[in-house]
Amino acid sequence: NSSSSWSQGNPSATGTKQEDLYGGAIVITVPQSFENVSELRHVPDNQEVFMDSATGASLIIELMERVRAAPDN
Repeated sequence: NSSSSWSQGNPSATGTKQEDLYGGAIVITVPQSFENVSELRHVPDNQEVFMDSATGASLIIELMERVRAAPDN
């Protein structure tokens, strides 16, 4: 939706879109103007990178380590 806080202050954003991260394990909403950098160059498996080429703004999501769930007691 174009009234999101991402769009405000970013004139190149004209709405938002959903993007799957890590094979669909996580879904986020980013400005429509953000492109998935992995379609342009290599991005490590533990990162998801999006960039707005008009403004140079970027969004980097990085998994640092796996945390195992506590057993149910």
